[in-house]
Amino acid sequence: MAEQRYRAVLAVISDGRTITDVAGAVGMSRGHLTTVVGRRTGRTVQQWITERRMREARRLLADTDLTVTEIAPRVGYREAGYFVRRFRTAHGVTPGAWRRAGRPTNPGPA
Repeated sequence: MAEQRYRAVLAVISDGRTITDVAGAVGMSRGHLTTVVGRRTGRTVQQWITERRMREARRLLADTDLTVTEIAPRVGYREAGYFVRRFRTAHGVTPGAWRRAGRPTNPGPA
């Protein structure tokens, strides 16, 4: 994958889009995108998307008074309950507990 195209993939991923959105935006099939990104990074496109979504969620939790219900769609989740489950899987606590603990905005991957 040419460097410019790879950077385009990462830029689209950072917008919190779905795999289908990313593939369409860079002119690849989902399968080809997944293969190319996996070979280049050792991670799946979904892992990249989730990491970006969680990073933005942590920022919003730390820097705003938005509710979890308001944050969920802003980071790409239609349902707040699903967002809470994904956040708990990634961080071991719910978004509310993370906020109350005053965690740093960028503690590392996902």
